[in-house]
Amino acid sequence: MSEKETVTRGELVKAAKELNDVLFEEDDKQRIDIKANAKVLDQKIREASTLLADDDEMSEETLATLKTIGADLPESMGGTAGGEEGNEETGMTDAEEREQGEPVETEKIDTTAAVKSAKVAKKVAELQAIAKEMGVRIAPPFLKDLKKCRDYVVEKLQKLATEGRPVKMANATKTPKKSSGEKRYTRAQSLADAIKAGNTAKAEIISESNRLFIEKGGKDNEKEAAWICSQGLAVLAAYGVVTVEGNTVTIVE
Repeated sequence: MSEKETVTRGELVKAAKELNDVLFEEDDKQRIDIKANAKVLDQKIREASTLLADDDEMSEETLATLKTIGADLPESMGGTAGGEEGNEETGMTDAEEREQGEPVETEKIDTTAAVKSAKVAKKVAELQAIAKEMGVRIAPPFLKDLKKCRDYVVEKLQKLATEGRPVKMANATKTPKKSSGEKRYTRAQSLADAIKAGNTAKAEIISESNRLFIEKGGKDNEKEAAWICSQGLAVLAAYGVVTVEGNTVTIVE
């Protein structure tokens, strides 16, 4: 934007709070400090907005604030996927032309492990972490009741497995991040691969699963890897896939 419109600190605080709710867990260090001054809030909000996905949901008020400060948004929220240029003849962006002229391509996600974890989750916070890992946002009303939240998450995960999610079409001049047939690599998969690699100590499994996740394009977060390890091992042990004695994990032959 050549001349950025101004927003009040109150509007920035509201946007920061909503981004925190959508993107980060309560103890995540990436959460935006809503007590910061307007300049810092503006910067942190624009940084956080780059983490938004097409299937995230934001209020119209927050979207208006994000657009006013020039935040980088997904196409579904009115962004232009990294600044796609419009067609002078049609007046539409490349993304809009694709939407009008081509069917939407989808990819199915393997949610088997996530569904099992969700079914045995004992806290809403656990369900939030599972949903976040799989790119599913829980509608706020369901966060107040564990059973309703569990049913909601399981339904969304099963739908993700059967119907898939839209695959972003890469610009012809850009190198796509992954091929159209490649599935999203999850922390659950990195945990399984770390165990299959022969790691038996929990600390080794956590470190290796985090390394594999980063290697596949994920973000470095050993704390999240440790949480997934704890939940994943509990599920695997319950199904007799592994045994866990203290800090030692053994695959059941």
